[in-house]
Amino acid sequence: MASFNTEREGQTAFYQTFLPLVAPSLSLDDILADDNDGVLNGNLLEFKLRVNDLNSVLFQCVKYLSALRIKGKPVPANIIIVDLNGEQAYLYENFFSGFFMNFLVPHAEINH
Repeated sequence: MASFNTEREGQTAFYQTFLPLVAPSLSLDDILADDNDGVLNGNLLEFKLRVNDLNSVLFQCVKYLSALRIKGKPVPANIIIVDLNGEQAYLYENFFSGFFMNFLVPHAEINH
């Protein structure tokens, strides 16, 4: 079971594990450029040490998407909420296309 003390610690471990597999040309600075937890391959990522209220985290993600739209940047289609210490992720697929699904996606254990 993971036991991160800060979201940044968990983000760093997550990206060090998965970024080389998904987009090795990107750096952590490239992903964290818009005051959110990351946009990667059409996905907005939001990290929490523990997700206690999924709706409030989702509302926070919608605010981030709105900020991207106002800046004239592409709005990611999907939202991935990562529960770092719970070692699971929630995928909201095709969020703005009228098709709204919530999948619970366990992610691999992150060694730190």
